[in-house]
Amino acid sequence: MTMHKYYFTFGTRHKLRNYVQLIVAFDLKAAMKKMFELYGENWAMDYSSEEYNREILSGSMERKKELETVVV
Repeated sequence: MTMHKYYFTFGTRHKLRNYVQLIVAFDLKAAMKKMFELYGENWAMDYSSEEYNREILSGSMERKKELETVVV
């Protein structure tokens, strides 16, 4: 099976608002499960690698600092 990159952002009032959490997993369900284990409900959005890069290239979102990658 192929692993995929998923990017998770945090809300504007969160201490990690300028960061993104990259999780490498087989699917979004596994990545989200890990995100809930790490941060509970204290995060904002999830993006596939393509979606995340499209948001940055379109100017809709600034590139954020990456936290240490988590592999599931």
